[in-house]
Amino acid sequence: MKVSKTIGKKLIAILKNQSPEQGFSLVVATGFGLVIMMIGLTIVGRAIKDSSVSASQKTISRSFAAAESGVTQYLSFINRNRWVANSPDSGTTTSWANPAEIRTLYNTGTITTIQAASQKTWRDLDPGNATKGQYRLISYQPPISGGTQGILTVEGRVNQRGTAITDPDDIRVGKTRLQVVISVNPVNISDLPFSGIWLNDGTGTIGQIFKANGRLSRTRPTNLDLYTQPEYVSNQEPGIVNQAPLTSLQISDFLPPKPLSFANSDLTARLNSGNVTLPDRVKDIPDTEIIDGVQMKVYRYPAGDLTSKYNLVVNSINSAPTGTELPEKVIIYLDGNIDLKGNAEIKHNCTDRNGITANSCDLNNFQIYGYNPANQPRKICTQGAFSIQSFIIAPTYTAGINASGSGQGGFKGAVWVNNWGRPCNNLTSNQLAVTQSGNWGQVLPFLTQPPEFPPKISVISSQVVSIN
Repeated sequence: MKVSKTIGKKLIAILKNQSPEQGFSLVVATGFGLVIMMIGLTIVGRAIKDSSVSASQKTISRSFAAAESGVTQYLSFINRNRWVANSPDSGTTTSWANPAEIRTLYNTGTITTIQAASQKTWRDLDPGNATKGQYRLISYQPPISGGTQGILTVEGRVNQRGTAITDPDDIRVGKTRLQVVISVNPVNISDLPFSGIWLNDGTGTIGQIFKANGRLSRTRPTNLDLYTQPEYVSNQEPGIVNQAPLTSLQISDFLPPKPLSFANSDLTARLNSGNVTLPDRVKDIPDTEIIDGVQMKVYRYPAGDLTSKYNLVVNSINSAPTGTELPEKVIIYLDGNIDLKGNAEIKHNCTDRNGITANSCDLNNFQIYGYNPANQPRKICTQGAFSIQSFIIAPTYTAGINASGSGQGGFKGAVWVNNWGRPCNNLTSNQLAVTQSGNWGQVLPFLTQPPEFPPKISVISSQVVSIN
């Protein structure tokens, strides 16, 4: 009991001697510590949140890039197979999934490609690395009737962890859906550059210069700088430039049927006897026809080989709208070869309908059609400074020159043949081989109307982004 009283007295003495400020300092110190702790916790929380937001933004950015890559892939597919732009991706009628009625640019093998493109499966951006993300087609809606806008919707996705996607429902898998509007415009033949040189096969020797728009139906020449830049370029493979657009159209589509009989004699025998001028308005018999609303005299001549040393000159009356004489058209239906010898040439002169020399001859008013009924090797060749001035359509023939007389020889007009090169020698390179003249407006009224051209695909006009 005595000890307890002693302890109590000491406590009372301590309390009496303690300053009032000492208790307040303890409270302040404790409060300050709590504030510091709260700030620290806030910083840690914000860092965690920022890290999460940063990862999320990175995932969104990567999934958007995946969707953009998918759009690029499908636009490339549409541009390579432009007829598909007029059909939806799915449906029981004509569609990508059911493409039997879709006209293709190259061959029926494209049907498989179109069907594969219609599938909605995920595709790796990099087939060799699935961690880079994936894309898939959601839908393609073609332009409505009379419209020019197609709508392509593609989705992209990536894994936040930067690994391959094994569970598409994983919350760490980011998705972005991208919808783009593309222009799908019909193309009229008047919108296309006229082809001064058109080859079915470009594998022959091409060493000369063409002042002409070039077109190839299948393969491509090795010397692409021979072709001048057309106004309308599409459906090109990397590195392919200076070339008129490829279509399913073939040269043979323009070759009219050969008449069963002719009112005029064979030109081969006539040329073997000396120079020939066409038409002979005393002896030769024309067919009077209304072509594209214009009444014309059409002179038709059969021919075997034209290989003599004599000149063939066509003096036609042009299709100028003045004067009283009917315009004239001369057509040679060729079964054999043309191989100019010595100083021979095939030349086109013309006057307008009142007898005055025309400034330029209508390309369509002198044509040479090559039929080659036996399907034998056939050629159309010029030599030196002597030219062939005509519109030539010969789908199975080879054309070429043996030197061109410093640009004076070669072909003047248009040459549509199978290939270029031998057996026409073509010994001199860097010579002017073809000088283009004429246009589609001159040609089409007198030829078989070509099939419809595939639409022109223009740049994306707008886009809508949806993030999942």
